[in-house]
Amino acid sequence: YLRWILIEVCTHAVRGSCHLGQLYQRVKTKHGTAAARVAVARSMLIAIFHMLSTDQPYRDPRQSVSLVGV
Repeated sequence: YLRWILIEVCTHAVRGSCHLGQLYQRVKTKHGTAAARVAVARSMLIAIFHMLSTDQPYRDPRQSVSLVGV
């Protein structure tokens, strides 16, 4: 179920995050839409793991401002 949820959410995350949007476009041109969605879902899962393990909010690597509280 977790994989399915992340794949569904990645469509919206691509629009809201500059880093995930660039990842999606880069993988989509080389490997197609399905692989791009899986790559974004994997990247989101890694970010979620680090957020939970370090108790830190999400910070988009391409932006200097945190998205928490916006």
